Amino acid sequence: MKNRRIISQLVAMLDRNNPDLLFIVLNFLKKLSIFGENKVEMKECNIVDKLNRFIPCNNQLLLQIALRLLFNLSFDAEIRN
Repeated sequence: MKNRRIISQLVAMLDRNNPDLLFIVLNFLKKLSIFGENKVEMKECNIVDKLNRFIPCNNQLLLQIALRLLFNLSFDAEIRN
């Protein structure tokens, strides 16, 4: 997956406004965030800055999945800071 740059493409999709697409993208990123090499690529794509827009969100599903993704990423010390 890293060779095909899927993570950078998924992070780029976080700028879209379709709630269904955003839920699928966030859910897939959450599943990918378990692996270390994926966390590094997410950090390089500045995923935390893109996730900031979902924290005060009217859609509860997007809010929950964004918080779960941030929780998975919080185990990396550099991302946490």
